[in-house]
Amino acid sequence: MPSCRRGAKGRQAWAAWPTSPRIEALREAWLDAPDLAAQEAICVEIQKQFWVEVPCIRLGQRLGPNAPNVRVTEVPTGFPPFYGIKVS
Repeated sequence: MPSCRRGAKGRQAWAAWPTSPRIEALREAWLDAPDLAAQEAICVEIQKQFWVEVPCIRLGQRLGPNAPNVRVTEVPTGFPPFYGIKVS
């Protein structure tokens, strides 16, 4: 898997990570799958199992301040980052 943080090993993973032996077994099967078709079928099963167990609920996303234009200056830190920004 591309990230060591993904998984459902509970106490063997990061703090507060879910425990799901079924998802872990499917994940291991995905790693051992002989071809792309088998991986796709396992992915479908992982998604189904996710909705059976609901191991996590995403509550939102927080992104830091971003100023992609060099004319944008004085971007404050913290939340909300929308006040006091100046464009030169």
